[in-house]
Amino acid sequence: FLQNEYVVGIYSTATKIYGIVGTLLIAATAATIPRLAMFMGQGRMSEYNKLLKQVINIMIFLVLPGILGLFMV
Repeated sequence: FLQNEYVVGIYSTATKIYGIVGTLLIAATAATIPRLAMFMGQGRMSEYNKLLKQVINIMIFLVLPGILGLFMV
């Protein structure tokens, strides 16, 4: 089960990228949910929808390349 340096390097890089993207997604979610709740609580639905669309677009931008990469392997 021991692999050569090339395989270990690929695994190490993939793990680092996963960690960075995961951290960005968690940070974006943690920063946006309170604001979304505030907008909804105040009945500011146009601002709520605008922010929600922005968050969804950012998440798609971060996640979609990874999904495509998984299917290309």
